[in-house]
Amino acid sequence: MFAKERHEQIVSMLRKKRTVTTPELVQHFQVSIETIRRDLLTLEQKGLLQRVHGGAMMPGEMRVYTEYTQRMEENKKGKIELAHTAVSLVHEGEILCIDGSSATALYFAKVLRDAFNHLTIVTNGLDVFNELSHKDSFELFLCGGYFSHPEMAFHGHQTIETLRNLHVQKSFVCPSAISLHEGVCDFSHTMQSVQMQIMACGEEVIFLADSDKFEKRAMLKLCDMSPQHVYVTDSGIDAGILQLYKENDMQVIVK
Repeated sequence: MFAKERHEQIVSMLRKKRTVTTPELVQHFQVSIETIRRDLLTLEQKGLLQRVHGGAMMPGEMRVYTEYTQRMEENKKGKIELAHTAVSLVHEGEILCIDGSSATALYFAKVLRDAFNHLTIVTNGLDVFNELSHKDSFELFLCGGYFSHPEMAFHGHQTIETLRNLHVQKSFVCPSAISLHEGVCDFSHTMQSVQMQIMACGEEVIFLADSDKFEKRAMLKLCDMSPQHVYVTDSGIDAGILQLYKENDMQVIVK
């Protein structure tokens, strides 16, 4: 088989399943791993795929910004599922910080309220704060500042300065897109610096993102993906994506 024909088949495979592994391609085409690596490099240079350790992916599509109220209904089942999964990472009495500018954060807050009796929770999200305030035994800290009605969360210099003076055990951040190649991303200029400060104040950073957000892009980068972080999602995540994340030592937790 000529290289051109092999390249066309690789692209066709990616369009159908979004991910391919190097061993899978070696077995399919009965060629050496060096040949497959050269094929993937050539196709990446043409912008047809993104190479990652262990294989390749289709370039992540750019996500479109939607309003907070609309996001509450997007993959609602997945958000609720991952919220229940994320609760398993929390222990009674811990100090947490929750990125409040997300529908996912509100579902997580609802589950935390029902699952624990004693937590200290820092947040910049008004809806998150109001949800948790129904639990009298929780210690709550609302980081005020300028209020964003579209995001139902506080932002700006005062919010960031408050967070800068705090230290928590676990920071839960809810991004709009996650990609091995592009990193962890979001849309909001006003919330980006707040989210980054939430990450900085935690001993452990945990990203909560439903499966629709994986291998997608958004305009603003929060950070590169890292094996030191934890990524919680729902069972709808593509098996190929999950395998390649594992190949790249990413801690992805699924129910």
